[in-house]
Amino acid sequence: MAYYINLPPLIHEQRTAIMLPNPVALSGGPGMGKSLVPIYKHSVASLQTKNRNADNTDLTDPH
Repeated sequence: MAYYINLPPLIHEQRTAIMLPNPVALSGGPGMGKSLVPIYKHSVASLQTKNRNADNTDLTDPH
């Protein structure tokens, strides 16, 4: 079963943290969006993996 959620847009600092390849430590007060970064980071990584797998699929192979 798939779940769909609408996430709010990210600020510049959050977008930067998502694009970093290594784990990051975030700090800030309540309501600063610290919980959104790992959700987005996981989503971006999943999409990149799916795209990479799709690019490596040989559509000419009958098996």
